[in-house]
Amino acid sequence: LPKVTKEHQLIKKVRFSTPKKKGWTRLVFEILEPVKPVIFSLSPTGPKKDRLVVDLNDPNVSMDDLWVHDQYDKMKATLLTRIFEDNKANDNELPRPFGIFYQEDRYLYEDALEEQIQLAKKLKGEGDLDSILAGSNTWKIN
Repeated sequence: LPKVTKEHQLIKKVRFSTPKKKGWTRLVFEILEPVKPVIFSLSPTGPKKDRLVVDLNDPNVSMDDLWVHDQYDKMKATLLTRIFEDNKANDNELPRPFGIFYQEDRYLYEDALEEQIQLAKKLKGEGDLDSILAGSNTWKIN
């Protein structure tokens, strides 16, 4: 096991311990303060084999240092979707995000059509379908 150096402000010691079940391996991280771990596995890439990653929150990192997603930011949405682009072979590679990546508020055709109809009614009145269909050029067939 690696030795814990002084720059690790959260970990005092890493050691093996007796697991609850036979055939399992237990690693114990003796920590200096409470943490919220994020644990995930990584599949082999290049010379690296399967890996288990444990991220512990750093007391020197604040919420201002984190990347907060904004669904109205097209660049952030594009980056977020591309992170998982090459992850089709192994769904356990990284946690997959879900939800709204990008939202664009824009003018809809239906709204424009309704607005045009209301403007025409305001300028020309309600209108009479029979007179429109009959028109001004009508004739009778005997």
